[in-house]
Amino acid sequence: MSSTASSRLGRTRGDVERVAGRATDVAGLFEGVAGVVGDVLPVSGWCAHTLDPTTAMVTGGVAHEGYRADLVPRLLEIEYVVGDVNPFDELLHQPSPAGVLHDATDGEPTRSLRYTDVMVPSGIEHELRVVLRHQQRPWGALVLLRDPDGPAFTARERDAVAGLGPTLALSLKRMLLRGFVDSGGVPEHAGLLVIGADGDVESATTEAEHWLDDLRDHDGAVPLPVRALASSAGDADGRAVRARARGRSGTWLTLTAWRLGDRVAVSMESAAPHDLTALALEAYSLSPREREIVELVLLGWSTAEIGTRLHLSPYTVQDHLKTVFDKTGVRSRRELAADLFFRHYLPRIERGARLNADGWFADD
Repeated sequence: MSSTASSRLGRTRGDVERVAGRATDVAGLFEGVAGVVGDVLPVSGWCAHTLDPTTAMVTGGVAHEGYRADLVPRLLEIEYVVGDVNPFDELLHQPSPAGVLHDATDGEPTRSLRYTDVMVPSGIEHELRVVLRHQQRPWGALVLLRDPDGPAFTARERDAVAGLGPTLALSLKRMLLRGFVDSGGVPEHAGLLVIGADGDVESATTEAEHWLDDLRDHDGAVPLPVRALASSAGDADGRAVRARARGRSGTWLTLTAWRLGDRVAVSMESAAPHDLTALALEAYSLSPREREIVELVLLGWSTAEIGTRLHLSPYTVQDHLKTVFDKTGVRSRRELAADLFFRHYLPRIERGARLNADGWFADD
């Protein structure tokens, strides 16, 4: 790749932002971005994925002249069960979240199962992967491909594509937000309401009125999840109490209530990514601490890094992981990730569940 082409690729951020502004859905965003990149960096095919910002697991995607469709199950097996070079969760933590398969195998691509089992049968020789991260959270991934007649990806090309990552991640995040707002959500703003001593709504912000309507489950002014939480706040000795509830739109909300004299204040907002992923992890009957550790494991954190983050000794982290393995019936971190992906993510992908602004599936 010439230095001129590299400079042109570095200047495509504005083009990417314009593509994002015109796109009406995630597929359109990816197709537009691939076109912009392809004008400067010729490729024979590409794949683009949305990723769960809490676990870095694939939640959907679109491709053009990519891997053979019948080999996608093997591709997923290698990514989540067997293991290979440049997995998304490892690229996420690299100083540069982009990797070239030939470089990762020291010029011996046959060391990669993805290469021998998927790329070669698909007529693909070269692969460049980049994780699209914003504020150290993964929102998507772009995979560029070249056939055997094409040149190998260079370090300059890798770095130039990696430089687009933050712009692409933010564009993707905004696209999910825009789609959610267009469908009736107001995820960026928390709503606040006050319930009086008589149990009726005394005051509510515009956002709270929206969430109340989304949670409406009977003719009364206060939906049952909100009424139940307000009642529990009265027994909490002044402490805030929290709960999750799913609206008619399919959106999961986080509700927080606390007592103000004889009244109760309730905040209502779309659930944060760690709350949403907890819904899946609850299926394993894990404790809050165990879920916290599992989420970091899925993001590729080491035992030592988890210990530092949570102020635990490595031995304590390992003890928690042993308990997690016993509860889930797996023997390793990789088996845990595979079980979570194939049980909770793949079925939703296959039935075309749309994504929330938070990166989790809106349809449950």
